Amino acid sequence: MALSYGGLILAGLVMASSAAFAGAIQTTVVAWGNNTLGQCDVPVGLTNVVAIAAGGSYTLALREDGRVVAWGDNQYGQIRVPQALTGVIAISAGNRHSLALKRDGTVVAWGGNGYYAVTNVPANLDKVVAIAAGGTHDLAMKSDGTVTSWGKGPDVPAGFLDVTAISAARMLEHGFDLALKRDGTVIGWGWWPRPTNSAGDIVLPSSLTNVVALSAGMTHALALKEDGTVVACGSTFGSQGRGVPPGLTDVVAIAAGDYFDVGLRRDRTVVEWKYDGKWEDVPAGLTNVAAIAAGSSHSVALIGDGAPFITLNPVSRTRYIGESVVFQVWAGGAEPLVYQWQQNGQDIPGATNSYLTLTEVHLAQVGSYTVMVSNAYGQVASAPAILTAIVSPPIVAVEPLALSQCVRSSATLTATVGGSHPLNLQWQHNGTNIDGATELALTFGLLHLSDSGYYRVIASNSYGSAYSQEIDLKVSCSVGWGESQFGQTIMPPDVTNAVAIAAGGRHALALRATGKVVAWGDDGSGQIEVPPGLDNVVAISAGNLHSLALKQDGTVVAWGNNSSRQTNVPPGLDQVVAIAAGGIHSLALKSDGSIVSWGDTHKAVPVDFTNAVSVAAGSTHSLALCADGTVVAWGLDGSVITQLPKTLSNVVAIAAGYWHDLALLSDGTVVSWGSQSSVPKGLTNIVSIAAGNNFSMALKDDGTVVAWGKNDLGQTKTPVWLTNVTSIAAGYTFGLALVKDPSPVPPTLSSPAVVGDRFQTTVFTERGSSYRLEFAVSLEGDDWTMLQPVPGDDAMRVLADPNPIGLKRFYRVRRQP
Repeated sequence: MALSYGGLILAGLVMASSAAFAGAIQTTVVAWGNNTLGQCDVPVGLTNVVAIAAGGSYTLALREDGRVVAWGDNQYGQIRVPQALTGVIAISAGNRHSLALKRDGTVVAWGGNGYYAVTNVPANLDKVVAIAAGGTHDLAMKSDGTVTSWGKGPDVPAGFLDVTAISAARMLEHGFDLALKRDGTVIGWGWWPRPTNSAGDIVLPSSLTNVVALSAGMTHALALKEDGTVVACGSTFGSQGRGVPPGLTDVVAIAAGDYFDVGLRRDRTVVEWKYDGKWEDVPAGLTNVAAIAAGSSHSVALIGDGAPFITLNPVSRTRYIGESVVFQVWAGGAEPLVYQWQQNGQDIPGATNSYLTLTEVHLAQVGSYTVMVSNAYGQVASAPAILTAIVSPPIVAVEPLALSQCVRSSATLTATVGGSHPLNLQWQHNGTNIDGATELALTFGLLHLSDSGYYRVIASNSYGSAYSQEIDLKVSCSVGWGESQFGQTIMPPDVTNAVAIAAGGRHALALRATGKVVAWGDDGSGQIEVPPGLDNVVAISAGNLHSLALKQDGTVVAWGNNSSRQTNVPPGLDQVVAIAAGGIHSLALKSDGSIVSWGDTHKAVPVDFTNAVSVAAGSTHSLALCADGTVVAWGLDGSVITQLPKTLSNVVAIAAGYWHDLALLSDGTVVSWGSQSSVPKGLTNIVSIAAGNNFSMALKDDGTVVAWGKNDLGQTKTPVWLTNVTSIAAGYTFGLALVKDPSPVPPTLSSPAVVGDRFQTTVFTERGSSYRLEFAVSLEGDDWTMLQPVPGDDAMRVLADPNPIGLKRFYRVRRQP
């Protein structure tokens, strides 16, 4: 485990310290940023400060004598500190109100209360060891590791125990909370600009492990890990995620503002960055910093000098036997500071850093850990941190989750397993061990249909074994992108034999090789309610709110919205060879080259049609491709979408969008007209086209897709890995592609040779897979020795046996997912 340098002084949260201070505390406070309400005007002569907190537009400071000083915005009385308030050991600043934790474990609140009752501290609340002020609610952590909340905020999850730190978002009306557990994981709950699970818990990044500090901003969160790196997540200005500057390491404390973040580095300098990960300026010469805080738009730093004092006590930890643990203290005072860790009151030889790392914890290391911090001015002892060790068989703490993915995409199955170390892990697929799958994460670099099935992980140690639940990984052959409000971009995962797709307004259809139709997406008008018994289908089409199917016998079936009689198939209609569903009308092409329409077509089909070979239906117009390569358009009078390019000829395919049309020419180029007429320059080798609402798609002969036009919902942002496409479809603001399953290429030995006294061969490799050279001294039996894997990269790779071949050997190559 990497060494950690963690600390915790948060905006809105300062951990309590019960340690005594040695001598006079010589500290100064520096503030910078927005000062419109005086939040950066540090009172003259303010000294002996041991903790700071920054609120909406005001600042708090805790003096060594247990009194609180405040300055800045006082519109709601948030800096009007109660005159009799003494004995304070921790402070927290919300948006418009303040909290103080007293030495007797009680809480005092003042400032804006409104109808939120945010300063109405619950009666009989005691034994509190940490506080966090949010926007309209507050949190208190008790000595037993439980959390209490009051005001207008999210409810604390039931059965919440073993908490070591808390933080509350400084939002009005809404809010979310974070809690750090003793095992170094983070739990979040409440309103959050990211998905939540079925229990209402915030879905946080899987990288949030080994966390030592956390801080909740307005709509984002920061977490500090034991290795001194920072993880950020959440939303700012509507964009998901937060940017952490590249190379940010050696961080010991974090503070989240509204649209910026502050970090304190191990060398006691301060860094600040914006939501996009770009650095911000801090006051020149800002060094020897002991603590930081971030308000809505200002920052505060506590600069320490003189006698040592503790700003963050080490946190109690629970570990399984064999795991590692890191204890950390953060102290201020005149340099140099000298550290000495103790276990149960006895000095630990060589433990003289601000952190203490214990690897492979064993029972003899259980106990109480403290650290003595000293300098030329005196000495101070931290509060004790308790190390608890558990002897346990494996426990699956977080089960793997079922996934539905498409072919050629990547996927990762993960689980969280506890228990005494060492832990042995093994993933299984349909009850069979997967070679080399012995980590907590099972990653598929390139999914195939054959990867579908049931997966579980088995964990074992010297005390027993545990099985995770079996989860279903479903791999489908369709890829979708763009708007998916109704799930229209996600084909049902059990559809593994689709041969055609169609995209409508906000729904989609797939035709299976069995002649059955599957539908998904919006069902507001019954457009995905496939008629029972519908089979022997050979073609499908999806309109705005209705659907069509062409049967093998040449008849047509329609369902969905019928406001303009678009699903009233004309009686006796037969000998149909192609169909098209538009905005509120439908078309059928008959074997004699004639066209039948129904619904509101805005204009009748030209009467002289006898040589049509294809039809397409837009929102208010229709197209027909004639046998001679010309196109005919009809529909809404005066519309540019029916005004064909004068030189349009040699057409082999057509596509009608909502307000524009496409034509594919025999030379593989594309022509467009209507409201969205620009075709990318150099677009050639096209074999298929599709038109949506102000965006277009083209399928190239190499199986890749090009999309252009309006992209407000990502409808032209095709997945970068998308290849092997066999057909495409464009809905209103989404795209679909049907992908041929790229069956794994069996590895073939190429150019085998003995170089010196060692064997090597060349193999074509696929990205996302790994390849192992194996050898045996006899072909009798199955006794093969595997060599180190080589990752694939869609290129030729050399596999070599590093050992002299000696006597006769037989070689083969094994491909693994």
